[in-house]
Amino acid sequence: MAISALARDLTFALRMIGKRPLPSAVIVLTLAVGIGINVMFFTSFSAIVLRPLPFADPGRLMALRESQPRIGATSNSVAPANYLDWREHSRAFAEMAAVSNNDFNISADETPERVMGNGITAGLFPLLGIEPVLGRLFTAEDDRHGAPRVALIGYQIWTRQFGSDPGAIGSTILIDDRPHEVVGVMPPGMRFPHYSDIWVPLGLDSEDATRTTRYLDVVGRLAPNTTLASARAELSLIGARLAEQHPETNEGRSVSVRALRNDWLPPAARMSNVAQMVSVSFVLLILCANIANLILVQASARRQETAVRAALGAGRGALVRQFVTESMLLAVAGGVLGTVLSRIGAVWTISLVAIPLPYWVSTEMPISAWVYAVAISLAVGVAVGILPAFRSTRGDVYDALRSGDRGGGKSPGHRLRTGLVIVQLGVSLMLVVGSLLVVRGLMSPNRADRGHDVDHTLTLRLSLAGAAFDDAGDRVAYASEVVDRIEGLANVVAAGIANHLPASMSGWTKTNVEAEGRIPRAGEELETTYHPATAGYLTTLQVPLEAGRGFTRQEEVEGGDVVIVSRGMAQALWPNQDPVGRRLRTRLGDPRWLTVIGVVGDVEPARLLGGMNQAPPIQLYVPFAERPPTQIALVVRSIIEPRLMAAPVMAAIREYDARVPVFSVRPMREVLEQVYWIGKFVSQEFAVFGILALLIAAVGAYSVTAYSVSQRTREIGIRIALGARPGKVLRLVVRQGVGFGVGGALLGVALAVPMAVFLGKMFQDVRANDPTVFGGVTILLIGASVLASYVAARKAARVDPVEALAAE
Repeated sequence: MAISALARDLTFALRMIGKRPLPSAVIVLTLAVGIGINVMFFTSFSAIVLRPLPFADPGRLMALRESQPRIGATSNSVAPANYLDWREHSRAFAEMAAVSNNDFNISADETPERVMGNGITAGLFPLLGIEPVLGRLFTAEDDRHGAPRVALIGYQIWTRQFGSDPGAIGSTILIDDRPHEVVGVMPPGMRFPHYSDIWVPLGLDSEDATRTTRYLDVVGRLAPNTTLASARAELSLIGARLAEQHPETNEGRSVSVRALRNDWLPPAARMSNVAQMVSVSFVLLILCANIANLILVQASARRQETAVRAALGAGRGALVRQFVTESMLLAVAGGVLGTVLSRIGAVWTISLVAIPLPYWVSTEMPISAWVYAVAISLAVGVAVGILPAFRSTRGDVYDALRSGDRGGGKSPGHRLRTGLVIVQLGVSLMLVVGSLLVVRGLMSPNRADRGHDVDHTLTLRLSLAGAAFDDAGDRVAYASEVVDRIEGLANVVAAGIANHLPASMSGWTKTNVEAEGRIPRAGEELETTYHPATAGYLTTLQVPLEAGRGFTRQEEVEGGDVVIVSRGMAQALWPNQDPVGRRLRTRLGDPRWLTVIGVVGDVEPARLLGGMNQAPPIQLYVPFAERPPTQIALVVRSIIEPRLMAAPVMAAIREYDARVPVFSVRPMREVLEQVYWIGKFVSQEFAVFGILALLIAAVGAYSVTAYSVSQRTREIGIRIALGARPGKVLRLVVRQGVGFGVGGALLGVALAVPMAVFLGKMFQDVRANDPTVFGGVTILLIGASVLASYVAARKAARVDPVEALAAE
């Protein structure tokens, strides 16, 4: 019985939908957009926020870092000696392992290749529950200082360099010009921690482990029956004991323990995904209100049909079920189409991502996303159908039969439709305000004064790792010769080399500094980025020299106890004083006092890179020969488009030494776009949400006004017949649109204020009380509502009174 009733409902629903193909198509397409956007972002939300990391029992994995509570630093790298002490004395962790991040030059044949890799302790992959597909993992013997060199290679390296030959196990691969025996091949796609392709033993020596140089990431697995809180308490005690035992390196430092997933995903990344889900949910809510309005309009037109069915014996439950069945069919069709659109949108979205996705972020649509798609389709079907169903099936049957379809005055659903439009407009205002606040906040770094040339500079990264450059003097000679050759090219104005660009995905080097005569409290030292640079580096970037002088060529190649500081550092160390001639020293294991010979402008550092902390906003420069790095950044300023200089610059470098890998060849503007792509990407998404919400709400206002006008055709015809001018009719209808806009604006501001406060806490650059955004969006919303009503009103003002009265 129930099945046959359902079949009848479905058959009748399909017949009624077929009678209204255009409105039905509009409803399906509208729902497809709303459901598709929601499914697309739920897939991303699931991959980034919900999906567990691809390791054994990932909830027990923790990231351990050094912290400096007094200055609010919670994610510092770990000194090797501190890691060894943590591992020895901790009982809260069943296992600990350490990782250092490296770039390697590798080759199994004559072609050198630069890859990302890691030095790891032998227990890392067993701790994570990862096994090789070929060979074995590292043993404790492999991880001993001075042991024979061995390596684990990624599946991609095995395929690319060894042609997927199982005989690769036991063969030799050159890593930084040093032979290593390949002992294992890791599984396809596994690139722990994010992008690595090769791993070598860390080989920490407990006798020589340092506490002054911090370069390790530490991963631990909680012991059984141990909570995160108890682990934090234990490591805090161990950190305090080490600070007492080693005050010269550890005073003011403690230990930070957080879930590995939370360490890899910065709060901004997680919260932006949450904000996106909230935003698209509101878009769907507005769509549902709009669809409910359209169904209400259609239900009003079917009021006599409903009354006839009721008079013939159909109960109210059967009538409600019929309306809901129709809305469910429309929603399911919208859900199917929306799911297809979500996959197309996901491909498009991924194409906008400016960096490779970490290997543990999957772009596939998980089962949970399919379940979500089905769930919201059914929920939307009920939501958009239930109110119109109850509204259309109540009232006196005989009154409905007597009234027929004649218009005039306000229809029974007028107040409900008006309320839905005001809610749409209010939620739209809230969403548009939130979108613009996020846009202005996240895009603010892109408007900042960089402090250096952006438009005329080509950048390149070069790797000097390997036996050929073991000696620091060889790296200095190489840098000097390359700069000379590049500056000799046509169209080149200047060239220079440093360890890192002002802001790039390669990161930065940090150090604490101490001014002579001023001893800071432990843990409160001034932190700066540290740049060994050639004499022409700052000139090439056009960083202004504000006092003193730059480096000489002799200082570049021979070094010296000299330093150049940025304006911000000078003001922090010597406020209202001339810094030139004063002395400072770094905490990089060098006890010498360095004399300040120049002050240059501050450059805008990276704000957020892959979860790392914000770079210090001040800079320190030393002659390149003082600490020549193995990974260098070359900058070239030219009088032509930077991209056109890439080929001749790379040719000059390879002509000098073809063994050196050259990579990341990009104009400076592209480097910065890659750094700030997250803010730009999220801002664009939020802007799309806001515009979509406002357009949908404006369409809703138009549909309700247009329907109201159609219901008042007789009244308007009488008014015109009695001498009312078209302008008066126009004002009569537009007044309704103003009411919609004002009501929506009041509701929207009430909703937007608490949301803006929340966004201000979530994103440090968002101003919660931005009057330009609030005022501008309010005016825009009222204007959109008035415009929508005006379009409908123009049609009303052209009503022919004879035709209107004849229709009655």
